[in-house]
Amino acid sequence: GNRWPRAAKVAILAAGAAVNSAIFLAAPFYCSYRSVRRFEGQLGRIRAALPRVAGADDTLIVGFDSHFLGYRHAGYYLPGYLTLQYPEVNLVGGARVFAMQDGQTRLLASLPLDRYRRFVFFPLPGGKADYRQYLEQVESKLPGGVLRVSQAGGYAFVTGPVSILPLLFPETAPKPAAGVYMALHPEHPAVNNRAHSIDPERP
Repeated sequence: GNRWPRAAKVAILAAGAAVNSAIFLAAPFYCSYRSVRRFEGQLGRIRAALPRVAGADDTLIVGFDSHFLGYRHAGYYLPGYLTLQYPEVNLVGGARVFAMQDGQTRLLASLPLDRYRRFVFFPLPGGKADYRQYLEQVESKLPGGVLRVSQAGGYAFVTGPVSILPLLFPETAPKPAAGVYMALHPEHPAVNNRAHSIDPERP
């Protein structure tokens, strides 16, 4: 026979639903309601502030592989900009870069840097050392003294000239004339172009 009274089953199901709801609403996980709402607020502020710092006519966006405020969000919510995902990915046909513009996603074998004057890093979520350390690691690949930081909407937007992007995209960015950036940073190490995630929650 059935050893569990119907009332007990209902109570167990209700308790499970309550725990599940509490986790979704209050837990600090990236999929929780609180995290999603915080992300939406951050994204809205960045969408409003970034065009004040850099216009789509002369600036491209470099985004990262992140659950929140990643390359895909920059591409979808700022469609007027050309958005590139760092780093390059190595495919059978060679190195490629994921790019988005006007709602279209493409794989680029060569970056159209001649159309732009500078780039801006899409801001990563604040408050996590992992994100901060990752951005510092990326910035360390670039020559000192050429990056600029502009404050807008409570965010620090890091910009630089497109002439130094071959240091981040060594296989797909057109090579500059000899000495353009090596003169700025002659001891600069080689760039590791292996694709990887920056999210603590992701492998």
